[in-house]
Amino acid sequence: MFITMEGKLSKVSIKGEAEPLLHRDERILDAVKGIGGIYYISLNNQLFFLHNEQTNPEKIRDDVVSIIPSPNGKQLALVQQKDAQTRTLSITDLKGSEAFQLALSTQIFGVSWSPDGSKLAYNFISEKGGDKGIFIADGLTGGVTNLNINLDYVADQLAWSPSGNKLVASSFTQNQFHTYIIFLK
Repeated sequence: MFITMEGKLSKVSIKGEAEPLLHRDERILDAVKGIGGIYYISLNNQLFFLHNEQTNPEKIRDDVVSIIPSPNGKQLALVQQKDAQTRTLSITDLKGSEAFQLALSTQIFGVSWSPDGSKLAYNFISEKGGDKGIFIADGLTGGVTNLNINLDYVADQLAWSPSGNKLVASSFTQNQFHTYIIFLK
């Protein structure tokens, strides 16, 4: 599954034959597989779910910037644009009903579920208060822990080890990339 340069959602077979997954005129910004279908974000930041073998998608939520389904497919992590300078990170059910709001900030990125789906790591930058850092949230309670690691300009997706006890983070400073392994207790 991939998004073309024109914003069309397509799939390709192992023989290299591409075909559209969604026969609509709207431009797609992001798409991920979910249980029983595909979640996608349209150009106007609306989140939809397209059930397998159906042609009419179901609208889930507005103002969505990114979507990250949990590994077990039972929860969604949603980054939403609230206004020109504010984003939120929430854990929701599969229909977009919010269980916890984890963060409210200028930038939220690098969101990644632990392999067992119990934790969510993300990077947070706030222009107003100068707050920033890597945080880990509990996927069941919504409790948030700041890792208190001084990594300026964290870039890219955070990545978990298969055991869930380490995170990999990259930063870009002085025209160089640096990769860090963060050991968790």
